[in-house]
Amino acid sequence: KKKNRLEVYAFHGTRQCETCKNMKANTKATLDKYFAEELKSGKIVYQIIDVDDAKNEMLAEKFQATGTALMINKVVNGKDNINDWSDFAFDKANDAKAFIPELKRKINCELGIKN
Repeated sequence: KKKNRLEVYAFHGTRQCETCKNMKANTKATLDKYFAEELKSGKIVYQIIDVDDAKNEMLAEKFQATGTALMINKVVNGKDNINDWSDFAFDKANDAKAFIPELKRKINCELGIKN
């Protein structure tokens, strides 16, 4: 049985705009600042995935990611529970003061932690 975990995927194409870069940077900043222990223990897994790289084709297909996207997969007892947070990420990516606390809140919610 696979370990319960929260997988955070930042998908992007080979060519990236400023918003895409900011989404990835703000996601990493949030995880590093508020979820360092969870990252270290494997409770949260963070990966940046280039959808244009052939080796990532199956993963991109699984998440239906064709370009820039922020996807969360809450794995419980080996079962995937995928959420697409791309709309939030695009709306707030260029404003770290809005993005970081909102992403922290969303991740806490997925982990069952009260904000």
